[in-house]
Amino acid sequence: MRNVWQVLLVLFAILNQKSLADGPCRRIARYTVYDCEPAWQAFKDNCYLRVAEGKNYSDAKQHCQSYSKQWRPTHLASILSDDENQFIATLIDSSDTWIGYNDLAVEGVYTWLDGSPAGYTNWKPGFPVGDAYGNQDCIHMFEGPQWKEFYCDGKMNFVCKMPRHVPLSKRTDSR
Repeated sequence: MRNVWQVLLVLFAILNQKSLADGPCRRIARYTVYDCEPAWQAFKDNCYLRVAEGKNYSDAKQHCQSYSKQWRPTHLASILSDDENQFIATLIDSSDTWIGYNDLAVEGVYTWLDGSPAGYTNWKPGFPVGDAYGNQDCIHMFEGPQWKEFYCDGKMNFVCKMPRHVPLSKRTDSR
């Protein structure tokens, strides 16, 4: 008799397009995906905005943060893979562009503004040079996909990055 109930339960789950792995016949979404807003470009799990407005590093950082939404923080772009680096390089069209990488806190220790782990880099040959030429602590994309240090008070374009999804565990209106 137990096997009959198991078969009925499986049939019920199939007919209701539910997975038994999700619990007792209910599906729980893991996150909500949003479309990127107009002017923003989608790439994998994030939205990117190229801002063609010369700002220093601090002002560019604040400009990006002004786009933040609840559970979707926006920062100068972190670049975590070669694919992402190449995507951003196509957005900026070889113009010098701030990204969210710097060694402002400790010279020679580079961190991403959004807290992403430092790992992937694409330094221009011969870089980083540290403070050999003065206080160059902010990183920008130079001549396309390569990175280089520069003075943080220099003005250039920048790229903002915002996540496309919000984990339901963070949303207050989810069950």
